[in-house]
Amino acid sequence: MVKDIKDRFGDFREVSIVTDKGMTSDKNIDYLLSGDHSFIVGESKTKKISREILSEANTEQEDKESGFTYEKVVPYKYEVDGIKRLCNLRYVCSFNPETYRLNAEKFKVKLADYEEKLSEINVKDIDSADKYSQLKSWLKSHGMVKWFDLSIQGDVVISKSKDSVLSSVQAGFGWFLIKSNLSWEWNKEELVSGYKTLWKVEHGFRELKHSFDIRPMYHWTERRIRAHVFLCFIGMVATSVIEKRLKDSGIDMSWEKCLHEMRKIKVIDYRTKSGIYGHAINEISKQQEKLFRAVGCPKPKLGHL
Repeated sequence: MVKDIKDRFGDFREVSIVTDKGMTSDKNIDYLLSGDHSFIVGESKTKKISREILSEANTEQEDKESGFTYEKVVPYKYEVDGIKRLCNLRYVCSFNPETYRLNAEKFKVKLADYEEKLSEINVKDIDSADKYSQLKSWLKSHGMVKWFDLSIQGDVVISKSKDSVLSSVQAGFGWFLIKSNLSWEWNKEELVSGYKTLWKVEHGFRELKHSFDIRPMYHWTERRIRAHVFLCFIGMVATSVIEKRLKDSGIDMSWEKCLHEMRKIKVIDYRTKSGIYGHAINEISKQQEKLFRAVGCPKPKLGHL
């Protein structure tokens, strides 16, 4: 793909591959390194090396009220045509205090939901083995199966939290982790910024997918992969066009906030005193009118629906 881009569009100073943590297997990293490709990839926070780096980052961090970026260089061994090679990979952790607060709140909610589910299952008039199975299944479906040890005592299931696992989970609150082989011409903040461009593309795709009511895609075939890339590209272009038009109109607003404001417009059903039913659109505010003009879309009318 990179070769094709270079052949069609000429030489670039550097073409970097940016992917999420779903592509970060050793096999994929070895392939990228063997082809001398530059990359920034998301890294799972559950790997041993990731937990060690996050522990160091949390130690270096002064507080949880402001952003923080931490970097560590880690040696990496790989093979090319049977020849062993060694390179340095740059691991960068980025902390966001708002994400930290959201993660912590969701964590509390998940624990509370689990306690409620544990009590609910234990009072059921079913065999203890079935209780165990139901609780285990619930934990798996909520990504919490590694958080607790379960055992059966009499007619109930006893749950014991794995404190070391929970501490490790909490250590990752607010952080995301990436690794890269980009040169030192790129500082750690630029690596983070480069990775966030992927977020923008994927977020645009998710919004577009929601609007088109597209079901989750499982990339089993090349055709599905091409379709996914194409829709991601459409999402990126659409969101970029919206933000450019907003900026050109002197409106300091993200495309997400723009769509949020537009979505406040609803179709309402009404019934008159004489018993007549009808539909209408709620009143459009001046701000919403301004946004529609800026992005080049007509105001919604019932005839559009």
